[in-house]
Amino acid sequence: MFYDFCPLDVAGWKGTHCVFKLNVKDFRPLMSEGIHLPPSAHATFEADGFVVCTFAPRPLEGDPKALRIPWYHRNIDYDEVFFVHSGEFTLSRKRGTTPFGVLSLNPQGLQHGPQPGVWENSVKNWQKDARLEFVAVNVDTQEPLTMTAEAQGVEIAHYADLWAKK
Repeated sequence: MFYDFCPLDVAGWKGTHCVFKLNVKDFRPLMSEGIHLPPSAHATFEADGFVVCTFAPRPLEGDPKALRIPWYHRNIDYDEVFFVHSGEFTLSRKRGTTPFGVLSLNPQGLQHGPQPGVWENSVKNWQKDARLEFVAVNVDTQEPLTMTAEAQGVEIAHYADLWAKK
């Protein structure tokens, strides 16, 4: 949709807090045949101090030898909040999934990534035309985040241990 004027320059706006909506069904994520792209490739909004990334349903990388999973990493510059909106996030898990509705916080410096054996399984279990069918939002902030008492009350105990070898 295109306007002959700036729709953001209005007086007396009535409706939602934002004058436009971005429906995750209306855009196509960047993709690569040979390697899983970092969250920055999925950035939808950026402002001073934070970036919002949107992960939409998409085909998996097509090369049978491709790295299809997030790599093991440590966010040294950002706190990372990851919210699974719909579907199940299975990319980094050897055991189980992250179901919709789960919100995780990976603070600056926490090493995280796929559980041991997940990369090998992603290559071994390659299927032509496989797809990821989940929607997730990731918010990276330069300033550290603090969990509220309510969030601490529903925290997954020993979350950091999910990344350890078992």
